[in-house]
Amino acid sequence: GRIYEIVEQMPANSQVRVHVIGETIEGDTVDKVVMLPLGPRRAGAVRLSESAGLELRSENGKLIVDNIAFGRPAMRHQIDVDWQIAGLQVDADRPAKQWFFLPAVVLLIMILLIQRRRQKLNAVN
Repeated sequence: GRIYEIVEQMPANSQVRVHVIGETIEGDTVDKVVMLPLGPRRAGAVRLSESAGLELRSENGKLIVDNIAFGRPAMRHQIDVDWQIAGLQVDADRPAKQWFFLPAVVLLIMILLIQRRRQKLNAVN
């Protein structure tokens, strides 16, 4: 399905947000988003299974958790068999965090230059 195509296209060692809905053994409803690692680039189903520990099946047009690998991230996030995969959230290509500091640094330098110029003008008077 589409989920495997998306996972397959993601960069190596990236993570995917998976929205899961299910019920605990106690009967409590769980509706949460978890981050799962994808490891090296491979087929989507292989990445989900081997890196995240999540095996899926299709049932009535819905993606259902079929198996959880012991000790893998899906188990650590307490996802359970027969839970539904309600969605997949992939980070859009965002600029690196450092780019957001650049305007602040430029502004700071401008302020320092203006202050220095003002000090020189005051010293002359």
